Formats: sequence, structure tokens, C-alpha cells
Amino acid sequence: MSIAAGSRLGRYEIVELLGSGGMGMVYLARDERLQREVAIKVLPPSVLTDDQARRRFRKEALALAKLNHPNIAAVYDVGQDDDIAYIVMERVTGESLAERLRRGPLSVVDTLDVGAQIADALSDAHEHGVIHRDLKPANVMITPKGLVKVLDFGLAKLLAPGDGANPSLSRTEVGRAAGTPLYMSPEQAFGDDVDARTDVWSLGVLLYESLAGRTPFTGATDWALMRALSEEQPATLRSLRGDVPADVDTLISQAMSRDLATRFQSAAAVRHEARRLQAALSAPRRDDASDARRVPQRTPYVLALALSVVIAGGTWFTLRTRHHTWATRDALPMADS
Repeated sequence: MSIAAGSRLGRYEIVELLGSGGMGMVYLARDERLQREVAIKVLPPSVLTDDQARRRFRKEALALAKLNHPNIAAVYDVGQDDDIAYIVMERVTGESLAERLRRGPLSVVDTLDVGAQIADALSDAHEHGVIHRDLKPANVMITPKGLVKVLDFGLAKLLAPGDGANPSLSRTEVGRAAGTPLYMSPEQAFGDDVDARTDVWSLGVLLYESLAGRTPFTGATDWALMRALSEEQPATLRSLRGDVPADVDTLISQAMSRDLATRFQSAAAVRHEARRLQAALSAPRRDDASDARRVPQRTPYVLALALSVVIAGGTWFTLRTRHHTWATRDALPMADS
């Protein structure tokens, strides 16, 4: 059910519809009390089916509101207007990573920068006990200044059926309510328990797509995708792009390890490695740096030598001129006398 422009939800006036999906509908709205634009996500009607669901909704939404990080779109408020449950969030301008990738893959350095910012957001959320569960390019915004903002933290759990005690989501539940199979970890897709490492897997898939221009696993049907996710090995990035360093390929492969023991154990570890590789790739080459150092050191000697030549030449010319004048004007009359 769409909400018409000009309608009100609490103190918020709806301006226009921004988008819709499995997580609900997102509207641009005006907060009349604080005089600012906000984004309001109106959740599907099936979320608040009874009192237990309403209590869970408020509990999960308040947990999201506690997240305070520059790479996370802030949650300002939660509310309910009759049967409409909504979450009021920071209005982020820019374009989504999904929109950016439609123009082509990112450079290696830009991919590492985006990945490090996302990993920083995930690390902070995980420290507060919040797992994203639906990380994908459409949920990553890039502002005009290059700041990355991750949207929709924790909504997959909020929209999951039940009381939220078990964080695992079955394939059917996720596919219907809150998930995107292309970016799901194997444990999430097959309904096993999930922890912070499921977000690490999704981040690895997102980085792979940012460099390769496509996701590592594909399938014409859900079943084919599930089979690829559980059995196939994706093509290495170095086989798809010759400019991808081996260390970057290793970073992304480790993030997408099916073995939880060998996958990166935290988003903080991914952030550290991404920043290390980004710094190494952004630093000037050693040969170039050596040349840059040699030029300033050599220049003073060259200038001094040139100045010495000029002075010596001037001195020689002056002495020679004086000697010639003496010989013609003074010495010859003396010889006559």
C-alpha cells in the first residue's frame, strides 16, 4: 500500500516515494519538528501481526538506533501509525553502489577503499550485536564526497518470522522477506545459524562484483544458484582482470571461504588488510621516488658549476681585455722612447 504525498506519519510529512523492495517502501519525508529531510522506511504489513511481533519490532528497532558510526545511515526514530510500522532514517544523498557498478567495475584502489569503509561499518555494528544479513550493492550508498554509508542494518532479522531468538533464516523465509540470494553466505542460504562472518562473506561477494563486474556465483534458477553456491569455485579475479594484484585476489577469496574456520573471523580483519593493500598500491613506486629524490639533490651542484663557469669566463675576458689595452697603448710608446 503506497502513501500519498502530503500524508503524515506522526510528525513526518511524506514528500515522495524513493523506492520499494522486499524490505518495504522508502519515502522522502520532512521532519517538521527538526526542519530536515529524512528517509522513512514503511515496513510490510505482515511485520506487525500481533502484540509479540510489535514488541519484537520495537526491541530490534531500538537496537538499530544505538548504532552511531559515520559509515552507517543513522536511525532517528521508530513509530507506528494505525497498522503502519515505520523507521525514520538519515537521508543519504549520492548513488548506490549498484547504480555505480552499472557504469562498469571499480578500480582496484577504489574497491579497497569502499571495502574498508563497509568493513568499518560492519565491525562497529557487530560490536553492538547487530548483523546486517542483507549486505548488497543496493544497500551501500556513496556520497558525492566518496563517503560510504551502509543502509538497512539488521532489518533482515527484524523482518524474520518468529520471536527473533534464533537468528537463522531458512531459504524460503529469506527469499520471501529479507534476503538477496546472490550475496548470501552458504550457512545463511541453507538455514544454518549465522554470526558476524556471514556479513564477511557478503562483503567478499560485493568486492568481487566491484572488480569483476559480475557476482561470483550465478544460476538460472534458485536451485541452480544454490548448487553453485555449495559446489562451484568462482573464477579467480586475476583470470578476469590482469591488473588485480595477487594479494587482493587472496583477500577476497578468504572473505568468501566456505570454511568458517579459514574465512576472515571479523570485519575488522578485512578492514585492516584492505587498508594495508590500499596504502601499498597508492604509494609511489620506489624507482619513481628515487628519481624524485635525486633531482633536487643534483640541481644545486649543476647550478653551482654553471655559476663557476660564468664567473671564470668573465674573469678571463676582463683580464684579457686589460692586457690587450696595456700592450697597445702603454707598452709600445715606452719601447719607442
